[in-house]
Amino acid sequence: MPDPMMKLEPNDLIAKVDNALETMCFVMADAIDPDEIDDAPSLRAWIQFHNESESGCVELAATLGFVQEVGSGLLGIDMDEISEDQHAQDVLLELANVVAGEVVNLLGGENTLFELGIPSMAPAEVDVPTEHIAVSFDSMGEVFCVDVERGLPASSADAA
Repeated sequence: MPDPMMKLEPNDLIAKVDNALETMCFVMADAIDPDEIDDAPSLRAWIQFHNESESGCVELAATLGFVQEVGSGLLGIDMDEISEDQHAQDVLLELANVVAGEVVNLLGGENTLFELGIPSMAPAEVDVPTEHIAVSFDSMGEVFCVDVERGLPASSADAA
């Protein structure tokens, strides 16, 4: 029987993502209620994680302006060089690595190991979702959203 999943708290996720944005990307953002967002950001990336007792995915959604800020801070790219094309997607995929690393650290740190997938522009889903946490950030009118969905691994879902 797999160990029960540790509950992910929204405030803990906000703190981890906020810290990563500030220290790694040099982006200052304020947490906002996801319901305050009128239009969903157009750029999206997904990354999956799993171990023997759970699986999950992290979905990122961001406006172009937010991705430009991240690209400038995280990768040292001039903001004007990042247009809404493959370059912007590459920046968001790299940010997916950073955020997913923070998520799995929050879920277990050194005590519980997770395997991270490769960030992708293709949507990812959890087979048997049991938890969904959504947090959002605003940086000078630019929006960034993080959705974490967790559940049982596919092999457990088949056995149920």
